[in-house]
Amino acid sequence: MVETRIRAAVLAGGLGSRLGGEKALAMVAGKPLVSYPVEAARAAGLETVIVAKPETELPDLGVAVLREPSEPRHPLCGVLAALDARRGDVLALACDMPFMSPGLLEWMAAAEGALVIEAADRLQPLPGRYPAVSRDRIAEAIEREEPMGATLAALRARRVGATELERFGEPSRMLFNVNEPVDLRYAERMLQIPAG
Repeated sequence: MVETRIRAAVLAGGLGSRLGGEKALAMVAGKPLVSYPVEAARAAGLETVIVAKPETELPDLGVAVLREPSEPRHPLCGVLAALDARRGDVLALACDMPFMSPGLLEWMAAAEGALVIEAADRLQPLPGRYPAVSRDRIAEAIEREEPMGATLAALRARRVGATELERFGEPSRMLFNVNEPVDLRYAERMLQIPAG
């Protein structure tokens, strides 16, 4: 393991309504979508868990599954559940990012403190490194239904921009996420093209 006190949490608690539901199970090049970030986290040497709502169906990928409460529905609920279960730092990933770089995840895991990605002039919560000390602030943000940008700014996270991301691959490819059927088709085409 790269870092014994950090765990990779692949978040699969979203509704996936634009994709027709069951996002984690959507097939991309013959494999469930959630398997790609799980494989990237394992390749980075990280202990890995999938975090999902109780009703979310998941494939058996040989990793632990952590069930977060059905309500509320907030992008950081999975992060909070992972922090509560671990009592340590968490590297959170989205289940719908098939091109995540193991090198980037290893680097983020070895860093200190909170890290978030800055892309398209916005702070992105995933992938993100959330230290245990951010737990109460995240819980407060969920309770208040605070906008994501305000929460990420309040965490005083280090912002990782394109220049740093480029060391690990093409940023737009690594951060691409599947939200709609057209994205599934694009991902399948891109998986046939080697990264780099």
